[in-house]
Amino acid sequence: MPNNNQIEKDFSEKLKRGLEIAEKKMLEDKAMRGECIIVSTDGKTFQRISAKQLVNNSSSHQSSQQHLDSQQHLD
Repeated sequence: MPNNNQIEKDFSEKLKRGLEIAEKKMLEDKAMRGECIIVSTDGKTFQRISAKQLVNNSSSHQSSQQHLDSQQHLD
């Protein structure tokens, strides 16, 4: 029988994976409709990003936040 730490770890991993899947689906849906998303790295400044551009330019495991961070390093 798994201990509480293992149960919490398993739950956290499942939750993280579920959120990644939900984010990917949301981005794909918004890309199909030609919509943008708004992201922030610090909670104070915001940037509008084309969902289609994000889906096309991102690797399958890169989140929108990681994409924004990588874009800021290019500026």
